[in-house]
Parts: sequence; C-alpha cells; structure tokens
Amino acid sequence: MKLLSDEWLAFVSEQAAALPRSEGASLVMQHVVSGSPSGKVQCWVELRDGELVDLAVGKRADATCTITWTYEDALAALRGADLDVAFMRGRLKLDGDYRSFMYDLRPVFASPEGQALLAAVRSVTED
Repeated sequence: MKLLSDEWLAFVSEQAAALPRSEGASLVMQHVVSGSPSGKVQCWVELRDGELVDLAVGKRADATCTITWTYEDALAALRGADLDVAFMRGRLKLDGDYRSFMYDLRPVFASPEGQALLAAVRSVTED
C-alpha cells in the first residue's frame, strides 16, 4: 500500500484500535506531505489520551500542530528515522504544539501496542 492512500489510512485506523490509553497524549496533527505519488497530500490524525479518535484526508482547522515534510521524509520517519534529527535538519517542519508531537506521543508509540502498530504499518507500506 502506498503511504497516505485511502487503503493505507484505513489500515492504520484499524490497527491503531489497539493503542493503549496514555493520559495527556492528546492532539490533532495536521500532516502536509509534498511529493507523494498523488502530489501534495494533507491528512489529519486526532488522538485523545493516546487513543486514535479519527484519521482522514483533508485539512482540519483546529489542528494542535502542523507537520510539513516531503513524502520521502515521512516514509523515512515511518521506517524509524529519528524525528528529533529530522526536525533539527529542517526535514520536518513543525508549527504549533511542538511538545505534544515530539514528546507526549512517545510513550504511546514506545509501548508494545505502539511498536506492533508501527511494525504492521511498515510491513504493508510500499516505497
């Protein structure tokens, strides 16, 4: 599946149902990805206390933060590239609530359920 395709987003949504509750890990992330096979793609993810509330293509006016990056960089992050390094090198641009994105989500994705989600998504994501 191609990163950010409708099929891919549906798969992520399904797999994310197992994410553990993590008090305080709440935000609405707006992703703006340039250079995808479909051109520029925008999608948003809403997490409340670590649990996926919704995920969709489009723009969300009440986003807590906006992450802007290229398709290549988003794919590299999914495959395990260090987000701190990507941010410091300007490969990931972040506007809004930096702390929630960079720090509050870490316990969610470091959990066994978060690691299983990432492994499942990596396994189906094509270049």
